[in-house]
Amino acid sequence: MTYDAIIFDLEGTLVDTVKDGNLLIGKENLLELAEEYKLSIATAEPRKSTEALLSKLNLIPKLFDPKKIVTLDDCSRKKPYPEPLLLAKKLIKAKNPAYIGDTEKDRQAAENAKITFISVFDKDACARIGVKFSE
Repeated sequence: MTYDAIIFDLEGTLVDTVKDGNLLIGKENLLELAEEYKLSIATAEPRKSTEALLSKLNLIPKLFDPKKIVTLDDCSRKKPYPEPLLLAKKLIKAKNPAYIGDTEKDRQAAENAKITFISVFDKDACARIGVKFSE
């Protein structure tokens, strides 16, 4: 399947917010992905803490445009409802995005939004679209 965009979940997918706040996907890999895909984030975290974390990791505005990141503050209903993913899709003007997440709510949100879900635990599926998780 051909995708024109990748929407990432934040915590447990893009960043390890539980342990140390480090990236789970290397910056070099994200730069490569940004050349091929439109990128966005859909998270259940508040905007202020999301932007602070992404700024600390030097991911905004270089890789992710803050105006194209969907947070808890942007939708009346969060995942597993489809609104966060549909808004992210609209903001990046994607026709056929993939959504990468790590929880059942992520999978349900993608299914409800009719967007292909790729689990972070399916390393083969991630690798097929060029996503490489840090060791």
